[in-house]
Amino acid sequence: MARWQWKQWQGILIASTGVTAMITLAITLGWLEFLECTALDWFFRMRPKESVDPYIVLVTIEEQDITFSKDWPISDRTLNRVLESIKDQEPRVIGLDLYRNLPVEPGSEELLATFAHTPNLIGIEKFISNKVPPPLGLSYPDQVGISDIVLDKDGKVRRALMSIKPEDGELRLGFPVKIALAYLAEEGINPVSGNNPNQEVLIGKAKFSILKAYRGGYGAIDDGGYQILLNYRGLEDTFTAISLTDVIQGNIPQGLFRDRIVIIGSIAESLNDALLTPYSIGERYPGMMIHANIISQIVNGAIHGRPMLKTVAKPLELSLIWLWAILGGSLQWWVLQKTTYKLNVFKQIQDSLIVLMGPLGLQWALSYGSFISGVWLPIIAANLSLVSSILVIKSYHSRYLQNLVSKDELTQVCNRRYFEQALSREWLRYHGNHETSAQISLIFCDVDCFKLYNDSLGHQAGDQCLIQVAQAIKESVRTSDIVARYGGEEFAVILPDTQLPLASQIAERIRQNVHNLGIVHKASTVSSNVTISCGIATIKIGLHSSPKELLGKADLALYRAK
Repeated sequence: MARWQWKQWQGILIASTGVTAMITLAITLGWLEFLECTALDWFFRMRPKESVDPYIVLVTIEEQDITFSKDWPISDRTLNRVLESIKDQEPRVIGLDLYRNLPVEPGSEELLATFAHTPNLIGIEKFISNKVPPPLGLSYPDQVGISDIVLDKDGKVRRALMSIKPEDGELRLGFPVKIALAYLAEEGINPVSGNNPNQEVLIGKAKFSILKAYRGGYGAIDDGGYQILLNYRGLEDTFTAISLTDVIQGNIPQGLFRDRIVIIGSIAESLNDALLTPYSIGERYPGMMIHANIISQIVNGAIHGRPMLKTVAKPLELSLIWLWAILGGSLQWWVLQKTTYKLNVFKQIQDSLIVLMGPLGLQWALSYGSFISGVWLPIIAANLSLVSSILVIKSYHSRYLQNLVSKDELTQVCNRRYFEQALSREWLRYHGNHETSAQISLIFCDVDCFKLYNDSLGHQAGDQCLIQVAQAIKESVRTSDIVARYGGEEFAVILPDTQLPLASQIAERIRQNVHNLGIVHKASTVSSNVTISCGIATIKIGLHSSPKELLGKADLALYRAK
């Protein structure tokens, strides 16, 4: 029993390891990336709505604002008026999410003067592709951050580019990072390098870990620069917003901007500054919303310890996938053992659904709980691991049952039931085909004086004798031949497409190999060792012959041999 249990667990471990290896290959090739990212998006949309961010105010430029100002880009004079109105309420940091690398008259000199007297103003430059220089008049690089946004293969924004360091240049921080660090510096919070091998950065209560390829649900991604997973706070109704027109007209609530981060940017559809996010089901969201989420993630993480979104080490991730495979295989084997002999098909189906749906539900619950806690565990890989292991074990068990009903339990050659089916199949292969015929041979084997062997040495010794004889017969025949235990000490060998001369050679080889076993048989009346007698019959398969006729001839031949 213990041996069988070990074989059972050995099969489960082998199956789960193979499944894990295949899923690891799929992850490496990026086959699961789209599904994993889609599941992550679903988690974002299902997560309870968070409160409005208390640190950020958006000054939005909408279609009606462009109509009101009657020009685009808005002139330097209009932008200067907006900045002066914002500055009057003493914000802590102002972010200008507009490209202003060229003057837009009138009012350029006025705007440059405001830039020079606004040290807490941070502008943008486009650095990675289609480069756009920073605004004129801002101190570089202290008042400039890169606005580049990283896209996944499906065009969605799930990562934040914190910084990038060109081979021939200095470190450039992202626009949202510049703003967040400037705000936190006033709180006495500054970044500190953590675990250097993992390139961790500590900012207040937050720990930032660099995102690399093949982490979480990702395959081979462009992981250049310092990237993190973007843990969105939300998009619409997540940030306090006021229109550009209201700011120009002075319709600003008292203290709206005081000691806060103010971001000026466009949300007008005509300006085509919109991107796909995890919240997107067709719609796109303005780039300034994405920048606001990155700022919110850094600031709220540093001050309040709001969870970052991170991945686990790859060895741990693969270990979890392997454990799910073991669990799926173990549960499936338990259900199969429990229902193998049940005639209630409905109960069998019910048990199978429970073993599948229960763990799948648990996987989704655990992955969602981990996501809420700030850890992205690949759910699709875990699902595939569980389901694949269940299918493999089910297939293995099916083969096990098939083997159980077709093999003789003692000798492990075919049993009589399988022998009769195999013999009938040979006739069916040629049935109705008058142009094709074949000869089939059958060998009946009988261990000589086996009753005397049993009586003198006992049934256990007799069983061991039969096991060795069966093995000797198997080693004497071809791979296409079928060896079966016909009953008691009798064995039968089906030799398809075999004429009498070759059948005789095989029978002689069987007789000789059994004799060579050297099993002592003192009670035998024919030899001092165990011997075997063989009866051979050959028949032409056709409409006028039958398996019964072949069996009769082989039985008669065995009688004569004895």
